Amino acid sequence: MKFLFIFLLILRSALDIFSDVSFGPLKLNIPALWGIFLICVGCLYFVFHSKVLLPKISKFFGVWIIMLFISTVVSFSNFSEQALISVRELIRIVTILMSFLIFYNLVKTKQDERLIKYFLFALPIPLVVGIYQKVSYSGLKDPHLNITRIYGSFAHPNSFALFLVFFILLTIWFIQNYKRKLLWYILLFLELFCLIFTFSFSGYILLLVSFIGLFLKIRIKSSKKNFFFLILFVLILFVIQTKEFKTRYERIKLIDLSETLRERKVVDSFTWRIVNWMNLFDLWKEKPILGWGLQTVEIINPWKTEKGVGYAAHNDFLRLLVETGLVGFMFYLLFLISTCFIVYREYKGCKEKHLKSLLYVLFVFFVSWQIVSGVGNYITVTAYQIYFWSLLGITLKLNKLLKRKNEDSYSISN
Repeated sequence: MKFLFIFLLILRSALDIFSDVSFGPLKLNIPALWGIFLICVGCLYFVFHSKVLLPKISKFFGVWIIMLFISTVVSFSNFSEQALISVRELIRIVTILMSFLIFYNLVKTKQDERLIKYFLFALPIPLVVGIYQKVSYSGLKDPHLNITRIYGSFAHPNSFALFLVFFILLTIWFIQNYKRKLLWYILLFLELFCLIFTFSFSGYILLLVSFIGLFLKIRIKSSKKNFFFLILFVLILFVIQTKEFKTRYERIKLIDLSETLRERKVVDSFTWRIVNWMNLFDLWKEKPILGWGLQTVEIINPWKTEKGVGYAAHNDFLRLLVETGLVGFMFYLLFLISTCFIVYREYKGCKEKHLKSLLYVLFVFFVSWQIVSGVGNYITVTAYQIYFWSLLGITLKLNKLLKRKNEDSYSISN
């Protein structure tokens, strides 16, 4: 079954492009069907597995999912059949937990570290499609800025960007710890190339925050460190020279924040987000304890898309506050804080250099992701979360095996 799970993991990066194809009353798309299949196969694996291990993070994750189940019930009580979207969202989040548990339990010995290399097989299809979109100008057209944004095999450029940032950090870890440096540098170049032409500011910010955290701790030879800083400098220089950045900067200079807050006046995407947040916060005050129900922002938001669906919150924390109320939001914060604490504790206690650096990379990415979640819809992007949580499961289990080995060696020596 191990190779089935590896195949499913590799396949996931190629499925988001089929998100618009849906089936049945739940409107399950291809990625959702993939998730249901993973849950079913994962359950079979655990049923016939002699011993299922549940790491601490999964327990906090599970408690939060229980709260989301309650929130799904709340959604049905408020919106009846419209609340079927809550079930779809609950399935999506359960899929993420399942991927974490599966790959945590797949690791049996130190040799299973090779599972990490299989993650790289998820890159070719998105990268090739993204590069093709760039050279053929067949990406997502932005009529306002007259640019073409690439999105690879994903549904949107921002989703592709988040995926790329995760793999950029993982590639840097490979550069630091493995041979065949030229291969890793070529891969890093392709990832950065695609990231640039997503024109995703959320992706740029996530990379910038991650890089800052990454170079605070990880020991890299000064020449390599300078090389990475050069890459970051070139990326920033490119971004500030783009027409999109200059246009947004000019608009930001014209913003009167006090007028925006007072009159809820929208003049650009930045003020649009502020007013959108204010509208949603007003809705939260109507149902502050349990909220409106999971995934209901797209029902209750008075601002609608052309398809009649409420706009996303563009703020993960506000979205969950509105949908799950104070109760659900507190459990979500508990889950985030416990995950940060556990991963950082594992990093500090790890004795093996390359595993320690990988734990730090994952810690930095998770913290950076939460920092920028205040201005984006990161929690709704499934693909990069599948890869993050799967890799975290593998890394935590490898560290547990290493601790057990060290304890056994100490016992024998005494």
